[in-house]
Amino acid sequence: MAFHMDVGMTDLFARLYELLTGASSGGAMLLEIPYSIGVGLGILLFFHHFARRKNQAEPTPLQVQMRVYENDVDTTVIEADERKHTQEKKEERGGTAAPKSHDLE
Repeated sequence: MAFHMDVGMTDLFARLYELLTGASSGGAMLLEIPYSIGVGLGILLFFHHFARRKNQAEPTPLQVQMRVYENDVDTTVIEADERKHTQEKKEERGGTAAPKSHDLE
C-alpha cells in the first residue's frame, strides 16, 4: 500500500477516469476494482499459491535471488584472492607494488 500512496494511485485513477469518460468520479471507481483484483491475483499466481501440489524442482523467486547473491559473493572472494596472489607475485619478481593499506597508517 505504501507504493500506492507514494505515487498517488487514487489521483491517477481519478484522472484516468476523467480522461476516459469525461465525467468526474465519485466513490469506488471502475478502474480501482479490477486493478485491485488483478494485483491480488498476480501475487497469488506469481508465488504459486493456487498450485495443488508444489513443484519442488522449481525455485521460488527468493531462492533465485539468494543463489545470485551467493554466486556474486563467491566471485568477489575469488577475484580478491587472485588479485592478492598477483600482487604478491609482482613483489617477488621485484616489481613495484602499490603500498598495502596497513603500510599507509
